[in-house]
Amino acid sequence: MITIRKIFYTLLFVILPVISFAGTLNVTVDNDVFAANNDDKDYTHGTRISYLLNGTNGVRWGWALGQHLYTPSDISVPTLMENDRPYGGWLYVGAICYVRSGEELDFYELDVGVIGPASLSEPTQITIHEWIGSQEPMGWHHQLSNEVGANFIYQRKNRFRHSSGHFDAVTHYGGCAGTVFTYVNTGAMIRFGYNLPDDFGFLHMEPTARKLKTFGVYGLAAVDGRAVARNAFLDGNLFEDSHSVDKEWLVGDLSVGVGTTYKNFELIYAHTFRSKEFKKQEHSNMFGTLNIVYHF
Repeated sequence: MITIRKIFYTLLFVILPVISFAGTLNVTVDNDVFAANNDDKDYTHGTRISYLLNGTNGVRWGWALGQHLYTPSDISVPTLMENDRPYGGWLYVGAICYVRSGEELDFYELDVGVIGPASLSEPTQITIHEWIGSQEPMGWHHQLSNEVGANFIYQRKNRFRHSSGHFDAVTHYGGCAGTVFTYVNTGAMIRFGYNLPDDFGFLHMEPTARKLKTFGVYGLAAVDGRAVARNAFLDGNLFEDSHSVDKEWLVGDLSVGVGTTYKNFELIYAHTFRSKEFKKQEHSNMFGTLNIVYHF
């Protein structure tokens, strides 16, 4: 039986040889336990580890490993909640290319993975809830079926930096095409503070790659809007019948947070308010994001 401990040791086996090469390690955790309501619902958890190798001429390559969990609004109900979203998980590996030219950035990522029981989302949530003494999820036997998925993500970013170095703004646009998610998006982020990092900010689990100063601290606010053509965790399985709900075509995020840098280390926390994603969703979603960055 696959356990969280086995997964942890496997990650160490994969990560340690890779970080022997100079680069940037990012560990990102999304969880609704950070939200004020502390409910397990909708996008309830995400973990992502990414590594970008140092490159030349503004080009960097890397990889990512991630897992996302989605649940209905009441995980104590063992029966199928027909008016709520299905249980589902997404476990994937990704190849990353990061191309910077001055104040412009092109970000590319190709992800391949699985949804359904093979994503290990059920044992992940059950184990974490056992650790923290939280409600046991009772409905994972209704989750989406096993299915291989792939996504290609592109984001274009442009940064506008004030001459004082205490304020910048980053705009972005792009999208995702795939069997799990398909959408186009656009938005912007502003940061203000002391010794802002020389990068394009943090948004939606993209890896960061920055030149750090001795010490810095800043606040941030970001918005992102998406026109969604497909979301497997609302539309259901692509290749067979499954539970699904009628999704909203337009979805928006508002994020506020803080960050601090010290030498090779950076810590960022952001709180995201997400608009309703499907027609009969009772409340919008909230979750927090903790991002830890280290340069080797």
